[in-house]
Amino acid sequence: MPHLPDISARSDQTDRDASERPGRNTRAGAHGEHPAGRDEAGAAGDSHDLPSHDLPSYDDDPDLIAGGSAAARLDALIGDLADEPPPVERMSTPALRATSWLAIVGALTITLAVFADLEELFGRMVDMPEFALALAASVVTMGLSALAAFELSVPDRSPTWALVPLPSAAIWIGASIAGFVRVWMAPDDAYDPTLSEVRDCLVLILALALPLSALMVFMLRRAYSLWPRLAAATAGLAAVSAGLTLFNLFRPWDAAAADLFVNLIAVAAVIGCSVAFGAPALTRTLRRPAKKFPRT
Repeated sequence: MPHLPDISARSDQTDRDASERPGRNTRAGAHGEHPAGRDEAGAAGDSHDLPSHDLPSYDDDPDLIAGGSAAARLDALIGDLADEPPPVERMSTPALRATSWLAIVGALTITLAVFADLEELFGRMVDMPEFALALAASVVTMGLSALAAFELSVPDRSPTWALVPLPSAAIWIGASIAGFVRVWMAPDDAYDPTLSEVRDCLVLILALALPLSALMVFMLRRAYSLWPRLAAATAGLAAVSAGLTLFNLFRPWDAAAADLFVNLIAVAAVIGCSVAFGAPALTRTLRRPAKKFPRT
């Protein structure tokens, strides 16, 4: 029968050699402490209950209530989804919802066109090409702004959607200024409106634009935007573009300094109101009570 080596004896000799080498103690810790001691200490420490704390309430967080950062809103959205929310009806695509809003604007345009002097409007467009360009640019700005607002209401959309209507808005502004310069260079044909007429025009534009802005914010509330301020501002731009486009149906004079002043005030007022009142309305889904989670 062949001779088998004594494995146990060789193992004991290997352990004795390892224990005699400095820095190679395999049975002790880095500081000479036996691993069992560390395990016992860790077990003793783990035996204590982990303290729990309250996460800040969304009602008490001014950043979330006012719109907050995209990261904070995304974290809150994940928290909402982790709470196993009840099933909801799937929303339409942003393009379809924007089309619904534009359809309402189109129906309002057809209704108001019945009371407008369309022959005078078409004659002004023929005589003043810059006016026709400004009118077309305002319609394009309205459509692109509406699409951008509904795209920004979806959590996975980029904030660069807010830049989509800016080129057409720049053309609109440039054409309006060109029309003012044209009228200013022909003072005999210029009309100097009174203060009451300027006020009435401003009231008419706001009366057309503000309800459309409120309607869009109401439609945006069904979604969850990570960029509520951008979405509200873009909605305001769409609404004021629609209001100014509808105002052209009843414009009493050609482009003038007062006309540019009215347009500037209307744009600032509608977008400002949309951000001031629309952004908080788009963040109300974040207002949930705080919950207790263990500290990690």
